[in-house]
Amino acid sequence: GHRLESISIKLIDENPASHVTEGVNDGDDDGITAKVHFDIIGKALSSSVQAKIGPLLEELSFIYGGKIEAYSDASGMTERSAVKTENAMSLAVHLSAYLPLPEDFVELGKDDETTSGKYVSSKGLANWIHAHSHQPTKNTGDVEWILFVPSQDNAPLTVRNESNGGNGKSIILSSPQPAGGKMKNVYPNGMSIVDIPNFTGKVDLDLGQILSSYTVDISHSLVYLIGYIRAMHGLPPSTSADLSSLKYHGDGRENLSFWELESIARKLYSSSLETALFETDALMALLHQHAGTLALPTEVAHELNNATHLLRQSISLIEKDFPVIYATSLLHGSLQHLESVKNDHRFFELPYFAPDHYLAVFSPLVLPLLLPMIVGLVREVKRFRELQNKVDRC
Repeated sequence: GHRLESISIKLIDENPASHVTEGVNDGDDDGITAKVHFDIIGKALSSSVQAKIGPLLEELSFIYGGKIEAYSDASGMTERSAVKTENAMSLAVHLSAYLPLPEDFVELGKDDETTSGKYVSSKGLANWIHAHSHQPTKNTGDVEWILFVPSQDNAPLTVRNESNGGNGKSIILSSPQPAGGKMKNVYPNGMSIVDIPNFTGKVDLDLGQILSSYTVDISHSLVYLIGYIRAMHGLPPSTSADLSSLKYHGDGRENLSFWELESIARKLYSSSLETALFETDALMALLHQHAGTLALPTEVAHELNNATHLLRQSISLIEKDFPVIYATSLLHGSLQHLESVKNDHRFFELPYFAPDHYLAVFSPLVLPLLLPMIVGLVREVKRFRELQNKVDRC
């Protein structure tokens, strides 16, 4: 199995100036400028991500970030333990503008086609994204998604799949269910088109109405990302979704049921347990091999002790027939402690240089200076002794 480590969402507004409106009640007779529109769509993006993606990550955080923390009850006598989750996954949101689609990429739908407006081929859109997007170094658990807002000249815009002729609002660039349990390192993983309404020429509108409308449109586009994350964990994106279809999307639910979380936990438990045991064995072997020279500070020792404690607790929960979700959560907590130990600079062995290494480095520098001084000193000593002998004879 594979784990979700981070989600990055980037919205690209093709041309904010094309959405400039007049007659909107914003306190300015000139209407909404490109800057004001860009600020509104940024607020709508933040609100949509918080409302749609936030609850999903909170549910998954229990699986990916379990740590046992001890606490006392109200009397202060009985000590209990609870599973805490924090910083299990990262969520980043970015906003950019003025990245126009090439004119030869956009085509006008024919009259006999069911989809009206303009469309772009899925292959052309994928190549355009890869050519104009920054290619960061990604881990296999990083999911990156692009929301593209077309200008009013290209709206409404759809994506056409050349293989089956289907039309949709999303394109998947990497499979959410990779073969062999390993995700393909692709940037981005997918892209959705956000067709925002045109308010040009309309009156009696205010910024709140426009913000609400943009939030709804972006939220609908984020459903595709939710479906991708669900499929990544082996869950159906919806009851009728076809994974090979361009119209691949989720069922609109942000929350995961207990049994869905249990299914994810069962899928991840075996691989997580194998990884935790391997990392623990590797650290113990390192400690045994370098016991005489490797420093182990108290803080690092506590991290390692917590890792093994969570590992034992996880196995114990499985033996007691508790739900696997709790055991998997503790396993990922153990892996976090092990990763902290591995990355701690105080855990590394101090560098050691043998004497012959020092001679090999410093001899070419020191000997050319010392040899003439030694030879001159020997000559001066001999000359002093000869003069001393002559004085004694006299």
